[in-house]
Amino acid sequence: MKGSSSVPSCSPSDICASGVYGTLGVPAAANTPGARYLSSTWTDSSGNLWLFGGQGYNADGQSTWLSDLWAFNPSTLEWTWEGGSNTDAQFGIYGTLGISSDTNFPGSRYGAVSVSGVNGDAWLFGGEGNAESLGGPLNDLWLRVQPVAITPPELTSISPNYGAPSASINIVGDNFGPTQGSGSVTVGGAPSQITAWSNTAITIRVPSKAVTGSLVVSAGGEASNGVPFTFFSFPAPTAFSTTSGSVGTPVTITGTNLLDGEGNGAVTFNGTPATILSQTSTSIQVNVPLGATTGFVNVRVNGVTSRGTYFTVLTPQINAISPNYGAPSARINITGNNFGVTQGSGSVTVGGAPSYVTSWANTEIAIQVPTKGVTAMSWFRSAEEPSAMEFLSPTTHIPRSLVSRQLVVRLVRLSLSTDLICSMVRGMRQSVLMEFQPSSITNPALPLMSRFRLVQPADRSAFG
Repeated sequence: MKGSSSVPSCSPSDICASGVYGTLGVPAAANTPGARYLSSTWTDSSGNLWLFGGQGYNADGQSTWLSDLWAFNPSTLEWTWEGGSNTDAQFGIYGTLGISSDTNFPGSRYGAVSVSGVNGDAWLFGGEGNAESLGGPLNDLWLRVQPVAITPPELTSISPNYGAPSASINIVGDNFGPTQGSGSVTVGGAPSQITAWSNTAITIRVPSKAVTGSLVVSAGGEASNGVPFTFFSFPAPTAFSTTSGSVGTPVTITGTNLLDGEGNGAVTFNGTPATILSQTSTSIQVNVPLGATTGFVNVRVNGVTSRGTYFTVLTPQINAISPNYGAPSARINITGNNFGVTQGSGSVTVGGAPSYVTSWANTEIAIQVPTKGVTAMSWFRSAEEPSAMEFLSPTTHIPRSLVSRQLVVRLVRLSLSTDLICSMVRGMRQSVLMEFQPSSITNPALPLMSRFRLVQPADRSAFG
């Protein structure tokens, strides 16, 4: 027998009211169970009243065995139809003994015994009603586990919010769960590889099948809000304009998908970063950076680093300088190898002071002597090492302690006053200043005091 009625018929407008079910799972002020008796009731841990079955009236106003499940919230005074049928009496769906399932549900019945368990769980036993295929007195025992409220995962930010396949993406938010478990992350609908997972942070790699769309975290059976993500194809550098060069040498890298979505592309020469001069989807232009060494050139675009060619960094080699002396603004020609086709970030220093470069080629450079010249100590060392380049500046001061050592003073073609020379060689008296030798002047256009004889260490009488 299925759903027999033993109550007298009456008008729904009188005491025998039909149920108003509304939408399953949605509370509403208009919702109300139909008139009934011998229902099973219990309360959960939140104080809500639960109602199951009984003999009474369904949504159609028919008297029948009921299998509807209701929850009443005393705070809102609203009923929610939570499960079961709102029309005909139903047979039970038992599933497998001892194993819970969302599809399991007791058959329609009245007079069942119900007891509240821990955490709002409820036990239901027997009654008069329907089993799996027949109706009558029942001795089945059911346990309804109170669902635990699950807070959906929430995304706060992702960094970066774009990337190519295998790029690492950091996700920050909350309620992800302490471990991944059955959790997942999708990028444009494609599942990603998880490399780290905690309750507030996840790290993934962009899947190759991703598309531009939303990044979504799923945890505990709930999906998070989506955060926009832009997908880029895998970068592929295929050619380099040169595989060797000195610092400052221009290098053009060509290939496909080389444009970084946020302008954060990077090129390194054996680990030394180079400044990107221009970048398009098919080319990147850089100069060999200062400090670069021989090794691989790596290109990083859209979060992915691609190993490029093996690049040999050529070390600049000076073969000769002409002349190897000079005053400020004097022109000096430097010849050698591996200077670079253009100056780029290259420079020339004289005794540590940066000089003005007037021309630059791979084998020849022209400069002007800087006004700051060299320090006294550097000048003395160059005097003791004739092969070194020797320059003197008007700001140079020669300490007396060094004058007492073996010294070769080579002041050549310097337009300096007597007072200035005396101030440079501290303690020298003008009356014993180095003797001018007019016969040694070869360029009459040079001013007097241009050439001086050597002052030997024993000639200490020249100094006060």
